[in-house]
Amino acid sequence: MKKFLVILILVMLLSGNAFSANKYFYLKCPENIKKVRISSSGYEKEGDLIGTIYVKLKSESKITIHFSYEITKNKPNIIIENLRITNEGLGFSVTEEYKDKEIKAFEYFKFIKIKNEYAFLRTSKWWNAKTKEYDESELDYDSTGKCENIDKKDYKKFLKG
Repeated sequence: MKKFLVILILVMLLSGNAFSANKYFYLKCPENIKKVRISSSGYEKEGDLIGTIYVKLKSESKITIHFSYEITKNKPNIIIENLRITNEGLGFSVTEEYKDKEIKAFEYFKFIKIKNEYAFLRTSKWWNAKTKEYDESELDYDSTGKCENIDKKDYKKFLKG
């Protein structure tokens, strides 16, 4: 009887880990601007729908986030790719920062689970130096949105643009 219990527990543990290692879930989240601190272009306005983020989360450990601007029909841009998340009491968060002489970028996302749905908060900061092709620009804003669960097929379809 003890052997049976030990084997049963091992099988449950191993099968649970194998299942969770391959578990993905996908979200589609319209993004509305909540607060604009800096907008050198002046296009971003509080309350506006700026675009949609598409989220792929693996085993609640690593995340990839794409963003598609509302005003274009272009293929979504990768904002965060395969980064480890920080699990928090009501959800999870992820932060990415990049700096060099010509670009400074900062992205922070906090996803909050409410029943079986997610809402998110985002802080986005961008600065680029003046180059031959582009003027100097700066953008700093907070946004929010409510996410809907989507399947892998829909996620891949959205990424094609």
